[in-house]
Amino acid sequence: MTSASCGDPVQEFVRDVTSGRRFQQKEPTMTSKSKAKPRVSGWMLPIMHPDAAGIDIGAEEIFVAVPPDRDIDSVRRFDTFTRDLIALADWLRQCNIRS
Repeated sequence: MTSASCGDPVQEFVRDVTSGRRFQQKEPTMTSKSKAKPRVSGWMLPIMHPDAAGIDIGAEEIFVAVPPDRDIDSVRRFDTFTRDLIALADWLRQCNIRS
């Protein structure tokens, strides 16, 4: 009995490759758990704090979002230097953001 017939995967691979057998890679399939669920349109969460801003702080830049009725540009990007943080605070005050 040869090692290929004993289930050695390396020997089976070598045998298949040298015999000219072609391989097909399987396409990844989605399991039932990972399927995207349809979104309900027109549904919104209630506004809990209307005077709040959303802030995403990164190592080199900060993105800030205020309610759209507070400024024409309701999302702005700031660098992380002191002068930029002061400008960010001034903008939040100008937009009447309290939290």
